[in-house]
Amino acid sequence: MKQDLDTARALPRDRAFVLQLTIGAAVVPDGFAGRVEHVTSGAAAHFETLDECLGFIARVLHTAARDVR
Repeated sequence: MKQDLDTARALPRDRAFVLQLTIGAAVVPDGFAGRVEHVTSGAAAHFETLDECLGFIARVLHTAARDVR
């Protein structure tokens, strides 16, 4: 039970994202395409590169952190 609580603290739901890759996506920076959605807010974006995907995640987490203050 303690391990479940530790995992829940380490992986909070407000920092969870769903990542859906296109059929032809490759795990390389310029071939990484699909859609990413923030579980808590429902905010979503399509991306065509790893940088776009990570940029969306960073913006959502930055906004969430700012809203907590």
